[in-house]
Amino acid sequence: MMRAPDKVQSLMVLKSRNIPIATIIDVGVKKSTPELITVFPDKHHLLFEPIQEYMKAIHANYKDIKYTLVEAAVSDKDSDVTMKVHSVGGAQEITHSKIVSGPDQSINNRVVRAVTLDGYLSRHWQVPPYLLKLDVDGFELQIMQGAVETLKNTSVVIVEAPKHSLVKRISFLEAHGFEIFDLVEPCYYDHSFWQCDAVMLKRSLHPQYFTKLTNVDFSFARYECFHLPR
Repeated sequence: MMRAPDKVQSLMVLKSRNIPIATIIDVGVKKSTPELITVFPDKHHLLFEPIQEYMKAIHANYKDIKYTLVEAAVSDKDSDVTMKVHSVGGAQEITHSKIVSGPDQSINNRVVRAVTLDGYLSRHWQVPPYLLKLDVDGFELQIMQGAVETLKNTSVVIVEAPKHSLVKRISFLEAHGFEIFDLVEPCYYDHSFWQCDAVMLKRSLHPQYFTKLTNVDFSFARYECFHLPR
């Protein structure tokens, strides 16, 4: 099968290589994360979601797997935060939510509880190592700043990365012992790159499970380029 920038395929490669993962930590689950359910139905999923309108759907979508739902946002400190909810594309239901600060007094704002990953996991132990997924519409870096200890016990991080924050998010994770494994599901707006998901692997794991590309032992059999079918 041709290797493609597809999230499920990327996760399946990690699973097939037996990358150590015991618990899925899903921050910003909304109604579900289908890719993680599909690839890791046998793992415990720790779900963080503060939007009440999503709760019924979450319980329905995760009914066949082991999960814990924490009804809270995740941030760089334990506190109450203001979240702005809105819809895009003419949707009649909430499609996006994000933590806001400052003078934004929108009618769509609401105050919710926020926790740090380090703080929550110190109080509610979960079996490591973790796969950590972050998709919170802009607050990913602050979440990671509140998860420095958590990252020490994490094998894989999947973080949404718009082009304006791609370098900062990858650089933060590289400074905490990760390297790029894959850049998946690139999205474009008006034919111009807008965002992707960065799949980051603990640097110490890569040489244990994957072959390093070198000029000495280079193999064309392992080298592949992705092309759309013509």
